[in-house]
Amino acid sequence: MTVRNTEQLDGRNRSGESSATSKAVIATSAGWGLLIAAFAVIDKLGTWASDYGTIVVYLAFFLWISIAGRVFWWGADTLVATVRRKSDASGDHR
Repeated sequence: MTVRNTEQLDGRNRSGESSATSKAVIATSAGWGLLIAAFAVIDKLGTWASDYGTIVVYLAFFLWISIAGRVFWWGADTLVATVRRKSDASGDHR
């Protein structure tokens, strides 16, 4: 059995890698947008808490921030790993 190239050895292909990179860019941008939206309305939390209930509002805000942060960091970590993998493959060690 012969292997045609090294990409087949580790199970990756270029289209899969670019797809993951595209998803990472989208996730980073979406997460960043969600975080900005959350911090833009932070001054309204007190009003919402008095209207809808303190526990509900602050739990929802915590959930929003948690999901937004996780989406942002997943995308950022994926992009950093992609950059590191490309620099390791090119032999650019600093």
